Amino acid sequence: MTQEEYFNQRIEEQIAWYDRAAKRNKRAFQILKAGEIVVASVTPFLIAHSDVDGGPLHVIAAIMSILIAVLAAMLGAFKLQEKWMQFHSVSEQLKHEKYMFLTNSGVYERNSSFPAFVKRIEIILIRENDDWMKLVSAQDSKIDEAVSASKSEKSEDNPPSED
Repeated sequence: MTQEEYFNQRIEEQIAWYDRAAKRNKRAFQILKAGEIVVASVTPFLIAHSDVDGGPLHVIAAIMSILIAVLAAMLGAFKLQEKWMQFHSVSEQLKHEKYMFLTNSGVYERNSSFPAFVKRIEIILIRENDDWMKLVSAQDSKIDEAVSASKSEKSEDNPPSED
């Protein structure tokens, strides 16, 4: 692979992918967080103005309380903010390394060898892949715990029938 091919097929594609992934996770995080804030802000107002005996506002407030919990759980489980920051950081690291190499600056000031540059880029990508796997594993564990807790609550609510 030539230097130009590596720049085009590896560096530029990776930078573009991480930029898109960061923007996508940032947007999803901001939407869910804004929804959580709005719903959490409106709910006390609805509770304060609802009938004690369960009028329509009381039902809406109850649904909104559930929605707050769902939004908070989604933010925690999907780790959108952490992913956004991680993807943005990797994109910036790749750009930084690219510009340092192209300008013969920093570690490339004395040794502007292309193999050294490739090695540093690949280390960044390998480290990010390891970090991503840890994040996904933690996310999967939280989801599994929530499913298990939900199943155990259901089994407690419905004890086995005696035949």
